[in-house]
Amino acid sequence: SNPDQAVPDDTRALAEARAAYLPDADEIPLWDEEEEILDDTEDTSSSWGSSIKGLFDQMSGNKVLTSQDLDAPLQEMQKHLTSKNVANDIAAEVCASVKA
Repeated sequence: SNPDQAVPDDTRALAEARAAYLPDADEIPLWDEEEEILDDTEDTSSSWGSSIKGLFDQMSGNKVLTSQDLDAPLQEMQKHLTSKNVANDIAAEVCASVKA
C-alpha cells in the first residue's frame, strides 16, 4: 500500500466526521445553547434538594470545616499515601499541613 493514498482517505474521513458531528457555520453549537432549568418544587424533593445544596455548600467552601470533619478523611489520606510507598512520618506531615 502506498502511504500517499492514505492521506486523501484520511482527509475525506475527517471531512465526513466534521459534517456529521460539528455544527454548520450558521448553527449555534449545542454546547453554546442555554439550557432551560425547570423548577420542580415538591414537598418530596425538598429534603433531597436541601441535602444536595448542603453537599454543594460543603464542596464549594460555604461550610466551615471543623477538626472532627477532617479527621476521618485525613486518616484515609495517610493510609493511601503510605500504601503508595510514602514514608509514614512524611505522610503524617502532609496530613498535618493539610489540617493546619
